[in-house]
Amino acid sequence: MKREVSPVLALVLIVVVVGLILGAYYYLSAPRPPKGVKYTPGVPPWMEQGGSYKPTPDYPPAAKTSR
Repeated sequence: MKREVSPVLALVLIVVVVGLILGAYYYLSAPRPPKGVKYTPGVPPWMEQGGSYKPTPDYPPAAKTSR
């Protein structure tokens, strides 16, 4: 004797599986800062309150010019 699955139950399972797949894709594809780094989205690190900008060889401090 073959057991039939309710169409409503099948539809609910499909919606849940698709939701899990899309949720995992969204979560895993979102950029995250490295561990130990505090970052406010949309605010550059040098503009954060209490943040300090430290020049590196790749990004030296801006040259002071006068006009």
